[in-house]
Amino acid sequence: MTRLRRLFRGDDGELDAGLLRTGPLEVAQCDNDPDRPENGRLKLVIGGGR
Repeated sequence: MTRLRRLFRGDDGELDAGLLRTGPLEVAQCDNDPDRPENGRLKLVIGGGR
């Protein structure tokens, strides 16, 4: 993992902690929809191999 943070906000130590805390009325969401980036994005970059 290279980045773990809320969209449109700076790094607040989430990556170092390995945890993205949510508030009591929040729901974590990752739709990976390019038309709705506010609903989370997952990007995989795979390398190596033979």
